[in-house]
Amino acid sequence: MFSKFTQKIQDVQKKMLEAQERLRTMELESQSAGGAVKLVISGEGKLVRISLNPEALDDVEMLEDSILAAYQHAWETLQKKRTASMKELNIPSSLEGMF
Repeated sequence: MFSKFTQKIQDVQKKMLEAQERLRTMELESQSAGGAVKLVISGEGKLVRISLNPEALDDVEMLEDSILAAYQHAWETLQKKRTASMKELNIPSSLEGMF
């Protein structure tokens, strides 16, 4: 019985590491202000790229708000993907607290 339990733990750990690696290497794109601001964040939440429409530079306050909105949207999408990824692991309820 203990061997079966240990094997389940090892299987879950392996699946978690694979899921973490997939998330770590993904990139998420987001945009705001009708596409005037586009950005990409990594699966770790780091800003990778940003693209600005030159016309957006005329209104600094709108530009700042648009950058924040695009990043927030990307971050929320990343969090949803993380949650979904963990749900896909189907961790047995008896093991949930261990991870």
